[in-house]
Amino acid sequence: MLRVRVHRKPAHKIQVHRGRDEGRFINFFSSTHKVLKPYPPIVPRWRDDVLLVNASIYDFQPPHVTSGRVEPPGNPIVMSQPCVRMNDVESVGATGRHLTSFEMMCHDAFNRPGRYVYWRSETVEYCHRFLTEVLGIDGKIITYKEKPWSGGGNAGAAVEVFVRGLEVATLVFMDLREDPNGDIEIEGTRYSHMEMNIVDTGYGLERLAWLSQGTPTVYHALYGDVVDAILEASGKRRLGDEYLEKIVKHLAGRDEYGTSSVREALGSDATEENLHLYKYTKDAFIVADHARTLFFMFSDYVIPSNTKVGYLARLLIRRSLRALEELGCKLQLFDIVKMQAMKFSTIVANFPEGFVRVVLEREAERYRETVRSGTNEVRRLISRGGKGIGQEDLITLYDSHGIPPELVQAIAEENGVKVTVPENFTLMVLKRHEVKPGWRRGGRITLT
Repeated sequence: MLRVRVHRKPAHKIQVHRGRDEGRFINFFSSTHKVLKPYPPIVPRWRDDVLLVNASIYDFQPPHVTSGRVEPPGNPIVMSQPCVRMNDVESVGATGRHLTSFEMMCHDAFNRPGRYVYWRSETVEYCHRFLTEVLGIDGKIITYKEKPWSGGGNAGAAVEVFVRGLEVATLVFMDLREDPNGDIEIEGTRYSHMEMNIVDTGYGLERLAWLSQGTPTVYHALYGDVVDAILEASGKRRLGDEYLEKIVKHLAGRDEYGTSSVREALGSDATEENLHLYKYTKDAFIVADHARTLFFMFSDYVIPSNTKVGYLARLLIRRSLRALEELGCKLQLFDIVKMQAMKFSTIVANFPEGFVRVVLEREAERYRETVRSGTNEVRRLISRGGKGIGQEDLITLYDSHGIPPELVQAIAEENGVKVTVPENFTLMVLKRHEVKPGWRRGGRITLT
């Protein structure tokens, strides 16, 4: 179970916005590893099994480099890859630690017969030395936990690395490939051993920044100034840090982040004022997080739509617009995306400002139109004899009409009808848009 301990006086701070080639991680490995620049796109157009790059190893799958068909661009290599993952979108803002975009730092090695680079013991040693020698972390608070790993047609053992209970890295030792006749089974998929043994590591830059700065949430560490700007433009203030710390610690390792859990976390401090401030703070966290991810997507010219990666962009836009409405914020979503573009320009340089402005203006108008037309649909459903509004109705209203479940809930309550919104609502909507089949043997195209 994840236990997050916030410490106020860090011995070392990680500069999140430093140039990638000058970063301490890159410098530590540069004398022994070839430094690669990150792959420019967030959308992996060289792959048809995933919609977004959500790990650095994606750059080498499927199955070109990892199968041995193509030589890696270096061996070993070190890089830092911007990534987007949507599987935790429901948790963003609530837990204090979840993000939809992040920077995955990695050092990878590609061992093959006759060409040994390094394997388990050397990988763990590299990791330990980086954390202790470069970041100044006390080795006594670092723990290592082994578990199986699978992804992109490969699998192997993995070591998860924790500092004070916060996961900061995963070290994967990939020596298996998908094989329907294989003698090894992991999570229902069969694998067999492959000739190559690949070290695939992933270090969370944002997690390390949060750990080093000792802030109540990861959002404070990454873009607290953007969150403050959102709240100031809304005439709202942030929930006190001491209360946020209580909530983050209480929700660590839990799957439910609703109001009842927040009340439980705050205990006697769960006043109506604090609950309102938490709601405003959470909405500001959501907008700041989604704005950075939208910047990453727009840097690759993703156009919002109702299919594939365009659907994911539209989902983030509408979640952001809804949160801004709830806050009564005077800033436009474009303003906040631009803030994040300026803040993270050393990670992703391209910001097509004119393109972004036009896209967001059109999406905001579409959102307003769908809400207006969808409100009538909500009232029609309410008028049905005794049926009320169920889970499938909520998904259809959102998916087909763009109406957020919270708005459906509010309209229903005005008409004396109680509506329960599932905690994992957004994930349920996303699952409707999983595409099958994907590449190789009917694999699934995933939305993460």
